[in-house]
Amino acid sequence: MKKSICLSTSDAPPSESALSISQYVVGNTVEKCQQNMMRVNTVINKVKYRIIEYHCILGAEMMAYKLLSFSKFCDECTVNNAAALSCRLCVKMTCNITELSNFMEFSCELLNCTKDYVNFLISLGRLCKQYPNFKYVTLSLNEIKANMKELTKKTTEDAGFWNDI
Repeated sequence: MKKSICLSTSDAPPSESALSISQYVVGNTVEKCQQNMMRVNTVINKVKYRIIEYHCILGAEMMAYKLLSFSKFCDECTVNNAAALSCRLCVKMTCNITELSNFMEFSCELLNCTKDYVNFLISLGRLCKQYPNFKYVTLSLNEIKANMKELTKKTTEDAGFWNDI
């Protein structure tokens, strides 16, 4: 998998090159998350390079938006809020189903995609935040989606390589 990495420089205009997963700050309100998602989606539709990184940013923004539907977190998830997305206790006890439904509806409508694809983008965003070098992978989004579990396992096994910036 390491052979699929391609480091390159970007010729993007400043407004687009300012979108970098390592320096990106997600929104802290529903409105800000929605605005950011629309902005990133516009960039994705305009450009044909750095697509993986832009999708990672979109996934990170979606994760932040989805986490806003939780009123509080269990003791284990307080340390790592991203873990709450798959924590049964947090989802059952503290998740506002209406807000979660609004998130899914907005995301699916914005991207014209399924809930499955939204969840994939969230997983991709989490993976890129945890392992910054993953954004340089030259696999297509379809290949990443088809092999997400294996890719997550391999990046965890070789965390030093994927974290090295």
